[in-house]
Amino acid sequence: MYIYIIAAGVFHTVVGRNFMKPRNIIDIGLNILLPIAVGSLIYYWNIKNNLTGYIRNQLPDGLWAYAFVSSILIVWNRQINIYWLLGISVIYVGIEILQYLNIIAGTGDILDVAVYFAFSILGLLTNRIIKKTTNKYDNNS
Repeated sequence: MYIYIIAAGVFHTVVGRNFMKPRNIIDIGLNILLPIAVGSLIYYWNIKNNLTGYIRNQLPDGLWAYAFVSSILIVWNRQINIYWLLGISVIYVGIEILQYLNIIAGTGDILDVAVYFAFSILGLLTNRIIKKTTNKYDNNS
């Protein structure tokens, strides 16, 4: 389910603006595709190797949250919008509540919510660095 939300954002980016700039491709690769790939590998390795603790349970969720925030920021040209941040927060908490109530698969866990927010903050901080670097690059070109 999560992958479809992120894929829609990436598709909008590809269709909606000049995607072929090398830094856009690198941005999407590093901040969206790589975290999703690593999280998927962790799930796969867990099936094969029975990983333990936070690596198995929380790290893939955090990587998904980072990719989710990054995709929204990339789609919106790295402009932070408080309404999007509130919407993301509702999604995070809502997913865990639905899991806790056994409406969707999973185990509702407050630690997952904390990881979602921690990795989202990491995504916002990364956004700030990328935006500064990109603006500096654009001004020098």
